[in-house]
Amino acid sequence: MSSSPYIAPNADLKNAPLAPPSSPVKAVLCGAAVDIGGSLVVGMVVGIVYGIMLVGQGLSAEQAMTSLKDTAEGSWFWITCMAFGVGTSVLGGFVCARMSRRSDYRLGFILAAISVTFGLVFGSSAHSLAITAGMAALTAGAVLLGTRLGKARLAAS
Repeated sequence: MSSSPYIAPNADLKNAPLAPPSSPVKAVLCGAAVDIGGSLVVGMVVGIVYGIMLVGQGLSAEQAMTSLKDTAEGSWFWITCMAFGVGTSVLGGFVCARMSRRSDYRLGFILAAISVTFGLVFGSSAHSLAITAGMAALTAGAVLLGTRLGKARLAAS
């Protein structure tokens, strides 16, 4: 090693080997857990915070529960839940793409189909057909955006 501060040190630098790809099933299941599970957890946390705010404004517990169940589409609570749901969908697609280490969108489409199906089965009865279709398209787009971001991150590494 040279003692001059103006000369770069000699080091044998190598890129760390990448982890091997996970199985496609594992990648899709982990992405679905992040998307669906994250949406449920965030929805519960936001609901609890909103319920506490309602009770703090003088509503009884029963009135707060009724207000939570009858949330209007377009209210700040509904929009906040939707925004966090879209965020968890993007993150789920990202996790799926990073774990699978594949260059195509096939697993992203599978994850999007699972997420949309879950949303249709458990949430379609509460909304109009137009809102349900919009939420399904938004979910699929968010998952595919996350897949794209995961692929870009993979290409950069």
